[in-house]
Amino acid sequence: MQLRGVRIGSGSWVAPGARIDRQGGAISIGDRTTIHEGARLLAAGGAINIGCDCSVNPGCVLYCHGGLEIGNGVRIAAYSVLVPANHCFDDPARPIREQGQTRQGIRVGDDVWLGAHVTVLDGVVIADGCVVAAGSVLTRST
Repeated sequence: MQLRGVRIGSGSWVAPGARIDRQGGAISIGDRTTIHEGARLLAAGGAINIGCDCSVNPGCVLYCHGGLEIGNGVRIAAYSVLVPANHCFDDPARPIREQGQTRQGIRVGDDVWLGAHVTVLDGVVIADGCVVAAGSVLTRST
């Protein structure tokens, strides 16, 4: 598969029903990585870098506002969401949409398994070898 501005490694497979959208950013998918139907990689002006031998399963949404780094051998189960940005909401007198965002990014180490329906929020670093239980919401690094 050839997508302008998207690097797809050797032996990788992107399902026809997956959405890969740079939105002004950059996307790199390592060798032997599988992006299943219904997965969405939305760069939103940032950079998504996925390592080798990974799988992004159906229904996953990977945003990139603040940068998303995924190591090698990572398994991301169905319907997981990684959001490397967060709305600021310190001033109750102002609408949230006017308060800006944090964009610290997310880093997922090597040999990580994110169970189904996991949500990873801005600023989180997941160490090598972690297993994150299905349905978890990560707001801090592991």
